[in-house]
Amino acid sequence: MRANGHEHFRGYLTFPLLDVEGCVGEVHGRKLAREDAPTGSAKHLYLPGPHRGVWNVEAFAETDELIV
Repeated sequence: MRANGHEHFRGYLTFPLLDVEGCVGEVHGRKLAREDAPTGSAKHLYLPGPHRGVWNVEAFAETDELIV
């Protein structure tokens, strides 16, 4: 809930972003195509605060090459 009482992710499909230990480190929201969605709202939304990268840790263990 935001300070103004509105839900932060209302109208968004949310995905937990897990850290190396498997704990939720952040949440990502993708705006749903809805007629009642506010105009000008962001297509992607995160929780307030610092953002972390999304990495496939298991894939790193399988190779010594990283393409960015």
